[in-house]
Amino acid sequence: MYLLLPGSLEGSDLLETFEESNANTYSDMTCTLTLCGMLSCDVKNFFQERLETSQSHSTHTIPFFETQEEHLFRAVTQDLQDLDVANVPKCIRLSGCGHVFSGAPLLYELIANSFRCPLCRHGSNQNINILHPGTVPNNMDPHLWRILCFLGRRARKLGPTDETDTRGIVFLTQDFANRGEQVIFMVVENLVDTVADGLSATLSQ
Repeated sequence: MYLLLPGSLEGSDLLETFEESNANTYSDMTCTLTLCGMLSCDVKNFFQERLETSQSHSTHTIPFFETQEEHLFRAVTQDLQDLDVANVPKCIRLSGCGHVFSGAPLLYELIANSFRCPLCRHGSNQNINILHPGTVPNNMDPHLWRILCFLGRRARKLGPTDETDTRGIVFLTQDFANRGEQVIFMVVENLVDTVADGLSATLSQ
């Protein structure tokens, strides 16, 4: 099966993917990205570690409400839970140079940086277009694509710019609605306390 990432060049950047059923040819090889067995990558653990790392570097800008970016993090965390690892290539061969790597680590490397072979640097050096996580490349799982787009944005320090990133706005709007009564109560409570304190100070004079 072949995969072409958005923004890469069809002539030099085509990826040949191997699922578990046809990846046995590479079972004795070591992936130079992970320095582990070619087929031994724990996909969910791999992405979970990178999600946690990316989140530890983010900052909170709104003290009470979660930001859009934090809601997107929740959404992509759900994508990771829903991801069927059987739909993630066990290994991938770069057609341009023939080098083979574990599937998930290579996809992350190409999307977080640019399209070049991690070993020989062959490739177009194009940045993969990750601004449209709602437009899933052929032969790729939608959950996997959204995870890669989110991590790629974090790695490249890009802001949420895609229509699918409005998931965060939707969640944020719902959050405002769900917590609106609590906010009103807090405002009124603080107002009453302030008035009471002022009245008490006036009476004590």
